[in-house]
Formats: sequence, C-alpha cells, structure tokens
Amino acid sequence: SMTFRFEDGATVLDAVSRDALADLARLIGARAFDGYALVLAGFSDGSGSAAANLALSRSRAEAVRGELARLAPDLAAADLPAVEAYGEALPMACDTTAVGRRINRRVELWLYPLSTWDGPRDPAEVEPL
Repeated sequence: SMTFRFEDGATVLDAVSRDALADLARLIGARAFDGYALVLAGFSDGSGSAAANLALSRSRAEAVRGELARLAPDLAAADLPAVEAYGEALPMACDTTAVGRRINRRVELWLYPLSTWDGPRDPAEVEPL
C-alpha cells in the first residue's frame, strides 16, 4: 500500500508524502488501477479522545483526496478514492513513543478488486488490536 504521513494534530502532508501523492495522481490518470476500487484509509495516533481521533483521521483522508483532486483536475470525482476513517484503530506501532505515534498518523491507499467491493466500511466494524 501507499502511505501518506502527517505531523501531530495536522492535516498537512509531509514532503515525502506530497511527492508520493503526485505519483498516485499520475497513476490514476494513466488508469493503472482499472478494475480496482481505491480507498484512502485514515488513521490517528492514540493521543486524545477516540471521537477526536476518528474525526482527525477522516480529515486527513479527505485532505489527501482533496489534494489528489487538485493535482489531477481532469479526474472525475468517481475516479478519486473513497474515504474511510479508523481513528486510533489498527496501529502500526506502539503509541508510547513519539516515533510510534508518528508512524500511526497516516493515510493508506487500499485497493479492492471491484468484484469484491461493496463500498466503504463502517469503522465500528473494525476491531482494534
């Protein structure tokens, strides 16, 4: 998967992620993902309330989608990835260190074969680790 990173409490992409997003815009424009549903899955670290983290993870995924639309203005809205938010669920690292929290603040690009795609999932259906 392609991953986009953020600073603490922010929806602004870091420099590496901005470059990766430009690559993604080119790939979508070249129809490299035909046959797949694309999802931007947003995550936060565990700092703060669960509700605030869920909202922040959604804002981050929507920010990535918005920046993708800006980078590729010729893409139809239907060609842009769907957005899902998971808050602090599914951490990639331990939240007890600054490095771990940074790793957990992310948006991932997920691909689903269209034959298995039934739309965005409800985050309540995801069990935390």
